[in-house]
Amino acid sequence: MVCDRKFYRSHLVMAHHVGAFSGMIITTLFADIFGRKLVFCLSNIGLFAANIALPWVQNYYVIMFLRYLNGLSGIVSYVSGFILVIEMVKPSKRMIVGCAISWIYMSGAYILDLIAYFARDWHDLVLYTSAPIGLNLLSWFVIPESPRWLIVKKKLSKAVKMLNKMADVNGAKVQYDTDSIACIIDKKHQTSFSKSVKILITSKQLFIRTCILLFNWFAVNLAYYGITMNVGKLGGDVYVNVAISVTVGFLGEIVCLFASYKIGRNRLYMFYMIVGGIGCLLTLLPSLFGQKSLHFLLVAMFMLGKLTFNGAFLLLYLYTAEVAPTVTRGFFLSLCSGAGKIGSMSSSYIGDLGLLLDTKFGRALPIIIFGAVGLTAGILCVFLPETKDTILPDTVEDAAKLGRVVDNNEAEEDLEERSRDDDNNDFKLLDKKRNDDNKM
Repeated sequence: MVCDRKFYRSHLVMAHHVGAFSGMIITTLFADIFGRKLVFCLSNIGLFAANIALPWVQNYYVIMFLRYLNGLSGIVSYVSGFILVIEMVKPSKRMIVGCAISWIYMSGAYILDLIAYFARDWHDLVLYTSAPIGLNLLSWFVIPESPRWLIVKKKLSKAVKMLNKMADVNGAKVQYDTDSIACIIDKKHQTSFSKSVKILITSKQLFIRTCILLFNWFAVNLAYYGITMNVGKLGGDVYVNVAISVTVGFLGEIVCLFASYKIGRNRLYMFYMIVGGIGCLLTLLPSLFGQKSLHFLLVAMFMLGKLTFNGAFLLLYLYTAEVAPTVTRGFFLSLCSGAGKIGSMSSSYIGDLGLLLDTKFGRALPIIIFGAVGLTAGILCVFLPETKDTILPDTVEDAAKLGRVVDNNEAEEDLEERSRDDDNNDFKLLDKKRNDDNKM
């Protein structure tokens, strides 16, 4: 993949992102129908098979297929696992859990950089980094199903078993039964998956919100993967550049964790996208007019984009899960991530524009495109609602209420239906019912 075949590398990157795109559109849909756990475990099998076979293959097209399967299985594993964990914690812990998942992901990037430094042959590198994926095959015996999904699907006996186990592990002196669980299901709002998707499309408010989120997923993926995959083109030692890039992204997410509790999800995300977009656009100045002595400015602007878009990526995952109703959360995340994969597929070619335009402007053009798209996406977020400290919406009707200004009577009714006390614990209704029964 050198000389006249140098674009073959971009084709392999594209195959990975095409796999992720098709995986998000098709496979993650099953998470809403068959459950988060099943999809997570099946995707781990596909991920392990695709990676462990790669070092032994000699045919380019088979390698491309394995990269496709890697992208499909990897993104489905990540997103279905993300949904599963987010649905099992209360609102005040969602940001911490989201950051923890991302930090583990970035810790893997550090380990990859270290292994790559010593294993310079790509066959060895792939083998060393793929073998540990086999541990994920044990997930079926370790992780539980989402109790929120079980309740929405009316599998109450399994939900009761899961909730009681969670209560025992956490030392909570409560016990649930199917009757008490049934009381939190508002049958007026129980709609099927297909009807919920139809409402998402036909509702003007939700349709506009969905379009803005789709564009933001496209923009974040375009910028994030574009910057990440082009870090080796900055000059200097590529292993040092990767370590610095991961560290900068790490710092961005630490800031994100603490700032989100004060500023809120949407406003912090807007800030990240706008600042990151402006930072990328400013790389035009040192690229066109700077001398080699000012190369550090180009690197600084590049890393500013890395910091902000990394934080924005984390926030967007969490924000999308918080605005989507439980009945279609997997589908909604897969739809948005599918739009994101169009951006990541585009990034592999936009990042190589410098190969076609071998000028100062040509080398700066990719990062300028990333910045312009990111800036536009950030500005559009002014039309999206805030989700900090809100209850995860279970139905499409709940999702439509996010960001609405309601009158006092409606606010009181909503407060009575979905208590926001005690970290917005969705199951406070169960305790209220139990107390009433004891009085009787």
